[in-house]
Amino acid sequence: MAVWMDLTYTMSVWKGGVVGIVRAELELAKNLHKINKEIRFCKATAAGFVEIDTDSLSWLWNSEKTGDAYLKEMNRYKSDEKKEPEMPQGLKSAYGYSLGRYDRIKRLGYMLIKNTPWAIRFIPYILFSPIWLISKMISVIKKNIKKINFKNISDRYSKIEGARKQKIVYPFKNEDVFFTTGWTAVSGIIKEEYLSYIKDELPALTVSYLIYDLIFVNPDTAALYDFKEAFKKYLLWIGANCDYIFYGGNTAKKDTEKFFKENGFPIKKGYVLKFGSDVAKGGNAEEFDIIRKKYKLEKNYILAVGSVDTKKNYITLYYAYKHMTLLTSSDKIPQLVIIGGKFGNTNFTEFAETDPDIKEKIVFLRPSDDELAQLYRNCRFSVLPTWYEGWSLTLPESLEFGKFCLASDVAPLREIGGDLIDYADPNDPKEWAEKILFYLENKTELEKLNKNIKEKYKPIRWYDCAEVLNNNLIDINKYKIYKDSRWNYDLSLAYALCLHDAPVSGILRTQLLLARYLGRLYPHMKFIAFNEREVVYLDRFTYLPLLMDEPIDVAFGKMKYSLRNDFSNKTNNINNAEKFSDKEIIWMFISLFPSKFRDKLTAYVIRKKLNKLSAEDNTRLLYKIPLKEDEIVFSTGAGYSADLYATISAEKNKNKFKFIQLIYDLTPIVCPQVHTLETRTFYKPFLKNIYKISDYIFFGGKTAMLDSMEYAKKNGFEDKESFPIKFGSDISTKNIKLNDSTKLKLFEKIGIDKDYILTVGSIEARKNHEILYRAYVKMLQENKDVPQLVFCGYPGWKTEWLLGIISRDDRVKDKLIIYSPSDEELDILYKNCLFTVLASIYEGWSLTLPESLNYGKFCLCTDTPPLKEIGADLLDYVKPYDVAGWAEKMMYYANNHDELTLRQEQIKSEWKPVSWKECAENVGKIMEGLTVI
Repeated sequence: MAVWMDLTYTMSVWKGGVVGIVRAELELAKNLHKINKEIRFCKATAAGFVEIDTDSLSWLWNSEKTGDAYLKEMNRYKSDEKKEPEMPQGLKSAYGYSLGRYDRIKRLGYMLIKNTPWAIRFIPYILFSPIWLISKMISVIKKNIKKINFKNISDRYSKIEGARKQKIVYPFKNEDVFFTTGWTAVSGIIKEEYLSYIKDELPALTVSYLIYDLIFVNPDTAALYDFKEAFKKYLLWIGANCDYIFYGGNTAKKDTEKFFKENGFPIKKGYVLKFGSDVAKGGNAEEFDIIRKKYKLEKNYILAVGSVDTKKNYITLYYAYKHMTLLTSSDKIPQLVIIGGKFGNTNFTEFAETDPDIKEKIVFLRPSDDELAQLYRNCRFSVLPTWYEGWSLTLPESLEFGKFCLASDVAPLREIGGDLIDYADPNDPKEWAEKILFYLENKTELEKLNKNIKEKYKPIRWYDCAEVLNNNLIDINKYKIYKDSRWNYDLSLAYALCLHDAPVSGILRTQLLLARYLGRLYPHMKFIAFNEREVVYLDRFTYLPLLMDEPIDVAFGKMKYSLRNDFSNKTNNINNAEKFSDKEIIWMFISLFPSKFRDKLTAYVIRKKLNKLSAEDNTRLLYKIPLKEDEIVFSTGAGYSADLYATISAEKNKNKFKFIQLIYDLTPIVCPQVHTLETRTFYKPFLKNIYKISDYIFFGGKTAMLDSMEYAKKNGFEDKESFPIKFGSDISTKNIKLNDSTKLKLFEKIGIDKDYILTVGSIEARKNHEILYRAYVKMLQENKDVPQLVFCGYPGWKTEWLLGIISRDDRVKDKLIIYSPSDEELDILYKNCLFTVLASIYEGWSLTLPESLNYGKFCLCTDTPPLKEIGADLLDYVKPYDVAGWAEKMMYYANNHDELTLRQEQIKSEWKPVSWKECAENVGKIMEGLTVI
């Protein structure tokens, strides 16, 4: 087992001086090497990860002052007068695309070609082709000259924005431990994506990240930067991929774990690091006189250490200094010495350097480590106005020098300073001004505070911090957390639908939501898909959107791009000499037609040919399935082809892996008349195959389980251990907050202008919308004031006739509304409806009824066992085909708001909702019990 520390930030990404993150990474690396010579180092490149030879870092190992050594090695010394420019966001994005120049040249050509009119696009293509060829040759030559010993070359390919493919290289092995000190907006895209692929190939590679702080997503500070969404994605990537997390202090740990909890991710085991504060302490009084003259320092100066970055909040100090000019004379205002480079987009630097009242009072320096020690030792006190921090590097330095600090009154600084220092509101310049002048004028009080600090503060050495880190990294390997890597979640349905604009509803929605929460709870679970040619293993970056905190339809939309690329690549790689089955040729031919003709041809083939094409004695084994004896496949889809069932059965008998199937309902058996011919023909073989190959079966509710057990008994199927599941009822992973303006825009868009009744679900024969339509017409005939009726759902099968009638019926025009909403729009429609109706003839575990109850909305339901299993006595019921009964009860509840209120109060007090997270937890617990070795 090797332990790796990643040095991408300091060695490849950062182009400036020694900022806090650079110092932390350098000090940790130097002291880790001192403690444990077995630690190995690496960095990310355009090709993947490469090992850094420890001999090449001798400048760091032998340095007395890491900051100075880094500046010298990287040739970063700059004069103090030069302003270090902020890298433009566009340039950051260019480097974020790739650290390799060849890749950026290719990208530039691609961009120019895409932006050129189609008719003359050949011109830039001809111009760039030789440039690409030459740059590729130079890249290859440079690689050979460096003679980098790439180990464990991966066969996988990385797709960055779909524009390039390349082999990923890395020196890691299974069971190794990888540690990185964190994120940068420049390199993050490449590094995290590469680690995703590597983790797929090395499931026992332990990945650990260091999180300094959550300033980019903290509600109080997120607006300071334009990194909120990128950093949120980065944190969620950590939640989905990292095994352990290190934190810069307890506050960072607390903030991050709160973030994970709010976003539905499990809390990973975390380790707290308290960074060192030891800096150079050489020098004497004579040397300080030289420094003071060199930098033209006044005798009474206060010190602020840290780059002029937005989060450091130096603008508040500027306003405080302006306020001081109103309180006292200029000679009584202390000089402010700021140590660090000039970054960020605030006006502070320009104000400080040009304001005639202030410019002589604020000095910017970039001193050496020795000079910094002298500046600490001789300042009156230090100030730290930062909006927020992780574990501050500068506050402990000030305390180690025995210097009082006036700091922002925020949790991470109080964690360090305790009652040794004083605090001010980071948003109040007046308070800063008054306190700075107070401590400047009250020397006795300041001396007492400094003495208290010297007696009570216990400094932390970088060596001690690295020793804690080393022990934790070694300790990590003792924990065995790969149990769930044996689980394979089948996303075949989602994979197959990636080429279509299929609505995210019903079975697909359930499959995706279970995948989301199981993926969060069990980060080593693999996602696979069966097709007619192979088992596809989905990489972590492909399914990462699924784990994010956003509506599931949006997440699936983002997944489609990667899924389509994968599907296309695998299709293009099919051997031309391969022979195709009759079935494949027929279905491929049918797929070329428009939907109207395609459906007719499909019905014909099913009627005339399907029995022959799918007969069991005609099935063939498609391929080998690379699953082992202790692995489990959990299928939540709608079934496979006969050939694929035969293949799974044969491979399962040989390899002894386990198979678990989720059956949603038996509606094609209980009410076949409302299903298509294709479904009716398919469903009986589906159940037969499932009972043949499954080791265990999950069901959508008890009714579905009892129906299935009765059917299995009648048909002589082998009895299987079965488990009913209650699906989640929360539409979104987050509490969607939409204002009245958004609601009014939606209502105007779809034509809602009064009270309305809502029914949610695909518009198909089984959902019984025709009876609701007839009941609504009856309501209109018998009543003057009738609420609107809204059908929410995508058109399904056997409804063309009904939809045609509704569209032509002037009686219901602008009154009966048919609309397919997004998750956010559905949230609005649920919250503002009078009540809901669900006329479904039969169900498994309904997805929409619990949703209604979850919103505290009363539902008028069909009197059928599966809906009564959910609603019990909280609801009212009507026989499925009783048009008069539906009309009468809908009008009753629309007109009797007191009765409706009582019903809804009962729901709120008695209904116990199940979230999708809880559903996944229940499924996980059952599977853990079934799969203990």
